[in-house]
Amino acid sequence: MEENIQRTDAFTFNILASQKNNLCTFLLYHVLSSGFANNSSRRTINPYLVTSLSVSEMQCCSVPCADTNRFFSRLAGLHRVRYRLFGPEKTQKQLMNGIRNNLADASIMEVGCGTGDLHQELLQRGAASAVGVDISLKMINEARRNAINKALADRTEYHLGDYVDLAGDLGASDVTIMDKVVCCYPDPERLLKTVLPNTRQAIALTYPRDRTFTRVAIATFALLLRTLKSDFRPYVHNPDDIRRWITEEGFSLESLERVFAWQTEVYVRAQV
Repeated sequence: MEENIQRTDAFTFNILASQKNNLCTFLLYHVLSSGFANNSSRRTINPYLVTSLSVSEMQCCSVPCADTNRFFSRLAGLHRVRYRLFGPEKTQKQLMNGIRNNLADASIMEVGCGTGDLHQELLQRGAASAVGVDISLKMINEARRNAINKALADRTEYHLGDYVDLAGDLGASDVTIMDKVVCCYPDPERLLKTVLPNTRQAIALTYPRDRTFTRVAIATFALLLRTLKSDFRPYVHNPDDIRRWITEEGFSLESLERVFAWQTEVYVRAQV
């Protein structure tokens, strides 16, 4: 079984290597990963489930916790290798470029930090410190290892769980980043209205464009996940609602950039 999974991961990685910004490829890998994560042997091939902090103990009540942890933990190694080979995706470059004027000596909060590469690069570009929150245990472990390897451990800290449930213990930050996170959250208004009061200067986020192709792709993906008996679901939220929720909290749109399936928006808090 492990050999078959390794072969599938290698096959899918080769696809990603040639089409790293293709939404269909992005969804293909997630579907394959979810299939393996939900088979009867998953406990023997997912050692990250046996840890000092079990998934059931995680701070997580706003999203389907256990399935989401399994789903993204299957991708941790691939994310690390992809970033090492290719560097930031185009949308991540747009995000970093959009907050460059707010970066010097800033504290960063990354919600859905994954393997940590994005906020760690921001630290190397001038930010002072960073906090990463993710619902995936394996992603958090990869982020910690990456920080140690980059000599950034003393400027980073990591928390496992749902940001909405952890926010009261984390404090405020100068800049918040959410790269492809809103689309994984069933209640984006609650998420944003928790994030925004804890953001002093700027917020940057990337999420799917609201267009027919994206909606069909995401709906197909959700159907496959349901067939695989996974509770994790992706979403295409209304951009007008997202902008309204953010601007109501005193932020104004600073930049908006798009690629085929994604859009990146940066907002800055109005100076009083």
